[in-house]
Amino acid sequence: MLVLETTGTDVMWTELRDLESDRISFVINSGLPGEIGSRHVRGGAQLLMADGSVHHVSELTTPAELRAMATIAGGEAVSPRGTAK
Repeated sequence: MLVLETTGTDVMWTELRDLESDRISFVINSGLPGEIGSRHVRGGAQLLMADGSVHHVSELTTPAELRAMATIAGGEAVSPRGTAK
């Protein structure tokens, strides 16, 4: 993941800010401020990957899968899930 949507923050989409991975739950659309989520995409959120591709990632994506997508060299094989709802 290179860029992701968050909810409940005052961060503009053009403002670069690091994900505080030690402070979030990695649950999409949890309703908590600063978490991964979207106000305009139902059932998930949009992520921009480092290869330039954009993916809708479902709320069904597990926290472990999201953490794997957030690591630079963890060696995990990950694939964003499509819309589930």
